[in-house]
Amino acid sequence: MVEAEVDGYIIDLVQGEKLVEIQTANFGALKDKLKALLPHYAVHLIYPIAVERHLIYIDPQTGGSCWKEENPPKKKVQSTNYLRS
Repeated sequence: MVEAEVDGYIIDLVQGEKLVEIQTANFGALKDKLKALLPHYAVHLIYPIAVERHLIYIDPQTGGSCWKEENPPKKKVQSTNYLRS
């Protein structure tokens, strides 16, 4: 099931008793949600990290691409599971 309401909160993915949250922005927004849900459910938090990034600049006059720049972020990929307390 995709995007379901659980205990008054919208969850990105529900798989039985496992809840999956995909967070692309501020983790502070999850504080109340996690506090309410963790005592009752296993919550898996996913934070997508770009391994490689390409920037293409568009010329506003022609609409064509001006140049392409590869700008790989210097971040480590880690996996962390948030489980019930």
